[in-house]
Amino acid sequence: MSISGDTQELNSYINNKIDIESVASFKGNEHIIKLNFSFDINLIREALDEIKEKSEFKTGPSGFHALAMTKRPGHSVDDDKDLVGRYYTRVDESYQEISKDELVDESSFSELVDVFKGTYFETIHQELSARYPIGRVRILEKSSFNCNSWHRDPEPRIHIPIVTNPGALFIGKQ
Repeated sequence: MSISGDTQELNSYINNKIDIESVASFKGNEHIIKLNFSFDINLIREALDEIKEKSEFKTGPSGFHALAMTKRPGHSVDDDKDLVGRYYTRVDESYQEISKDELVDESSFSELVDVFKGTYFETIHQELSARYPIGRVRILEKSSFNCNSWHRDPEPRIHIPIVTNPGALFIGKQ
């Protein structure tokens, strides 16, 4: 292609209206579904602010910051193994899926961590536990301009975005 052709092609991209609606609206598939209930995002954010005044996020090995909401009975939440667990990813050109980290018995995380008791997070945990087999629950935080690599979890997960940004995507298997 010529310089003028390249310039013309780039200008056509620049002049296109950005598709904000499809990014801002939920687009699920059979692997990512929207559950039939909701929580008050303002109460979640207020409760998170309270929690942050009393607790610190720990930085996990893959760059996320985590705060354990549940723990195993008789254990503290100081163990990094309580913040991460098995996942599957592809690390090279072979696209061979490999397992990372240890397999964790998610169901053993049955106690709410004290700092969450009496907060809106306890209400959320009670509501979810009444409907689903809930185990380990964490609040995860990613830094700006940072993302998770492609991965697959070994069990179904419930994700509740608390603070997100326009253009942030959650991609499921197609």
